[in-house]
Amino acid sequence: MTAQGQTRADSLLLVDDLKKYFPVKKGLFKRVVGHVKALDGVTMDMAAGETMGLVGESGCGKTTFGRTVSRLLHPTGGRIRFRMGDGYQDVTTLKERDLKAYRRQVQLVFQDPHSSLNPRMLVGDIIGEPLLVNGVKGRRQREDAVVRRLETVGLNGDYRRRYPHEFSGGQRQRISIARALILNPSMIICDEAVSALDVSVQAQILNLFLDLQEEFALTYLFITHDLSVVQHVSDRITVMYLGKVVEQAPTETIFREAIHPYTQFLLSAIPIPDPDAKKEAAQMDGAVPDPANPPSGCAFHPRCLFASERCVTEQPYLVEAGSDHYVACHFLLDAE
Repeated sequence: MTAQGQTRADSLLLVDDLKKYFPVKKGLFKRVVGHVKALDGVTMDMAAGETMGLVGESGCGKTTFGRTVSRLLHPTGGRIRFRMGDGYQDVTTLKERDLKAYRRQVQLVFQDPHSSLNPRMLVGDIIGEPLLVNGVKGRRQREDAVVRRLETVGLNGDYRRRYPHEFSGGQRQRISIARALILNPSMIICDEAVSALDVSVQAQILNLFLDLQEEFALTYLFITHDLSVVQHVSDRITVMYLGKVVEQAPTETIFREAIHPYTQFLLSAIPIPDPDAKKEAAQMDGAVPDPANPPSGCAFHPRCLFASERCVTEQPYLVEAGSDHYVACHFLLDAE
C-alpha cells in the first residue's frame, strides 16, 4: 500500500493503517488506565526485491513494526497482506496454527547475535531447527542444507559442530543470517542487524546482505537508527516518529532534499569522518515524549522550531511532496 492507498503491481508486502497498542496497568487489580501507542496508523508497501530502510530514534516503534509485521506480535488494528502465489494473504488475524506458511516466507535477523542464538545448542541444530519444525525429518537432509547455508554466508560447513560462544560477533551474526535463509524466504526483517558489530565487521555484513539479495532475490525491511547504514543498502527510506510515519521517499531523495524537520535533524546527526569538516546541525528541542501520553496534533510539535498553532491542534497526514516522496508536515503545506 502506498502512502496514498494505491497498490503497486510489484508489491510483496502491503501494510495498511497498522496499530499496536500496549495496555498500561496500575493498581492492585491491574486496571487498564491507558495505552502506549507503539504503532498508530502505519501504512507502507514494499516491492519484491527492494530494501526498505526504517529509521528513527529509540522508542519510535521501529522494532514493534517489524515484530508485528512478522506476527510475533498481534496487531491491535489495521491490515497486513503478503503476496503468496497468485494473490495476497491477509495475515492480520490468522491464528497461530495458520501462520506457519507465512513465517516460512518472512524471517528475522535480530540485533544481538549473542542472545538470539541458544548457547546450549550446536550451530548445526540452531540453523536446522526451522527445517525440523517444518517437517524435514531426515537428519542427513537437514545437515546437508545447514552446510550449504553456512557456506553461503561465508563460514565453513564444519562449524555446525561448534557452539555459538566459540565464534566472534560477526560470525555469530552470519550464523543468524544462515538460520534466516534456511527456509528460502522471500523477505527478511533485519532489526538493527549490524548495530552491535564493529564498524569494519558492519561493512562485511552489509555487503553480505547485498550479495544474498542478488543471489536469492530477497526483499529486506532494514530497521536501524543509523541513516548512514540505510544509505548504503536501501532503495527507499521510511522515517518514523512516535508510532507514525513522518516521511517516506527513495534514498537519494531523502539525503538530497529531506523535507520534514525531524528527518533533517536525523541527517544532521550523521558524523562526518573528517575533523576539519564543518557541518551545521539542525536544531531540535527536548526529548522524545512519553508514548503513553503523546502530544496533541503533530506529535513532533513540542520539539519543532517551525511549529505553529495548527501543529498543536491538528494531526498532519502523509501527502505527496514529489515523485514517490510523501511527508506529514503542516509546515510544508503552509509554505505551499
